[in-house]
Parts: sequence; structure tokens; C-alpha cells
Amino acid sequence: MAVSRRSLEKRFRDAIGRTILEEIQLVRLERAKRMLLETTYPISRVAEMSGFGSTGYFIQFFQSRVGETPRKFRIKLTT
Repeated sequence: MAVSRRSLEKRFRDAIGRTILEEIQLVRLERAKRMLLETTYPISRVAEMSGFGSTGYFIQFFQSRVGETPRKFRIKLTT
């Protein structure tokens, strides 16, 4: 594309209402939620497969966005 990074970021934000980073994080979070509900993978594997750099960061990020840890989320919705 013949457009600057800043221009692309601004256009994306204007069109979607979120930054590119926020959209990527949202997609990763939704993938992690789906994996927590549909698989029995350990939390560390879910974090890795969802694109998070570390399990600790994944747990912290998940809890800040969802309001509970990935483990509690999985238990609550699978029982």
C-alpha cells in the first residue's frame, strides 16, 4: 500500500473504532476464550496458541478484560 503507517492506523481507527493493536488483542482474547471452552489444553498452551508472549501476561490481560482468570472462566462455563 502506498500509505504511511500513521495514515493507515488513523484510517483503521476511524473505520473500526479501535486501534490495530486493540483489534489484534481482541481477536487473541476471543480465540483464547473459545479454546478454553472447547479444549482441555492447559492455560499455558492456550496462551501460546492465542499469540500471547507469556502465560503470566495472558492471565493478567485476560483477567483485566474479562474480570476473572482463565481458569475460573473455563470452570464457570464448562460445568
